[in-house]
Amino acid sequence: MQNTVYALDLFDVEKDAFYIMDKGYVDFERLFNIEKNAVFFITRARINLSFVRVNALKINKSTGLRCDQIIKLKDNKSSKLYPKKLRRVKF
Repeated sequence: MQNTVYALDLFDVEKDAFYIMDKGYVDFERLFNIEKNAVFFITRARINLSFVRVNALKINKSTGLRCDQIIKLKDNKSSKLYPKKLRRVKF
């Protein structure tokens, strides 16, 4: 069975588009290449995602939102593949 992250290589990305994908597509090198083309992505984080919180944004818990954070990847390999900050939202 072929790994689903390879499907990202087949995307004909459209500038300013939003791509929503499952965590099976989490490959930080590929996601960074998509982001460099002014494309946005939303994905579920894997349970073992290693990150450090840079900033926590104010939230209204009555909406169901649990956190809204700016993070940097902590793992040495992942942080080199995706060197920019990410936004982590938990609902």
